[in-house]
Amino acid sequence: FTLVPRQMMAIFEPSERMLRIGIPAFRLIGTTYLVSSMMTGLNSFFQATGKSLFPLFVSLSRQVLVRIPTAYWLASYGVISRIWWCWPISEVVSDIVCRLLLDNTNRQFKRKFDQITTETEKTICNTEPSEQNTSMT
Repeated sequence: FTLVPRQMMAIFEPSERMLRIGIPAFRLIGTTYLVSSMMTGLNSFFQATGKSLFPLFVSLSRQVLVRIPTAYWLASYGVISRIWWCWPISEVVSDIVCRLLLDNTNRQFKRKFDQITTETEKTICNTEPSEQNTSMT
């Protein structure tokens, strides 16, 4: 998108006006793919760890809660090239949301890990030496 927008648009036999509008749009939207790909990885992490509602929330926040209202607001200025800025704005906002959810998930996992570690240490410390020897055989 970023490097060859004219060639990509050539598939549709664009007019000069379409090229004037589309080339900057492709370049701007293409720059958001790096952030978007990182969020895709984080969303996969959330699904793998049983937090399947988090990716849904991130996607809704990006598409519905941020991108559409931002596009509407930017369109009110009457300059079509401003509308494309809704993509990077929505990607940044959803990236922040995704990172906050990741921090929350990490804290939860750390608490669970600490709890399991503490319980394991208590179990090991409370075991009599004779019990330890018999359990190893």
